[in-house]
Amino acid sequence: MKRLLVTAVLALTGALSALAMSYAEARQEALFLTDKMAYELGLNEEQYDAVYEINLDYLMAVTSSRDVKGTYLLRRNYDINCVLTAVQYSKFYKADYFYTPATWNGGVVLKVYTRYADRSKMYYPAPRVYGHYRGGHSWTSNGNKSWYKGRNFRDGAEIGHGRPAAPSHGGTSGHGVRRGHSHTSGGGAGHGIRPGHQQQPKPARPGVGHGAAPKPNKPNTHKPGTGVGHGVTVGGGIGQGAQPETQKPGTGVGHGVTVGGGVFKGKR
Repeated sequence: MKRLLVTAVLALTGALSALAMSYAEARQEALFLTDKMAYELGLNEEQYDAVYEINLDYLMAVTSSRDVKGTYLLRRNYDINCVLTAVQYSKFYKADYFYTPATWNGGVVLKVYTRYADRSKMYYPAPRVYGHYRGGHSWTSNGNKSWYKGRNFRDGAEIGHGRPAAPSHGGTSGHGVRRGHSHTSGGGAGHGIRPGHQQQPKPARPGVGHGAAPKPNKPNTHKPGTGVGHGVTVGGGIGQGAQPETQKPGTGVGHGVTVGGGVFKGKR
């Protein structure tokens, strides 16, 4: 009886091992998923490295259908929340193919391929940690707690352009590059999935300020008051100064001395 039980356990262990991703497979899948997250969420280089590690740890941990949305997913999304800004996390949460990235069909299947079907298209070079990360920041390696909590990933530089392009998942069509992105691929023409998101500076608008005399004059006097106007955007502000209890409100045109600031002398 014991021999049969041992045989059954070994058989089950072997079956689970066969369903789990190898390190090489998980690394490729984590790279593709992270590349698309960087593209849509606007990750900086520090975030790019961290999100790749988190995705890789998650994919390496999933060995059955129960793992896809269990503890490992909760840990993954908690770590990602520690890395992203509030705006980025809102976008991440709303994209189901990022927030719950995997399904189970005899093994892990990433949802991101339903949106980005061509596995050869990559937008960025591989993360700096791609060649050597093997789970050192995972919950298992850190006493079942998040390594990313309390660390700052939000002030990193733009994803570097001087490193080799991320390896493709097959094909020869090259790597997609966003419009305005200086990185070029190693072979073939680059294909953008959709128009890029190059940031354009917003045009300045005239500011409108409200002046208030810091030391109002006594009622019914004829002395001018001085007001400070605050513009809402870059540019000269138009301020209105009114002395409390005077006969007529004064108006003035402010000249911006700082961003959106206006200073004027109110006149009757």
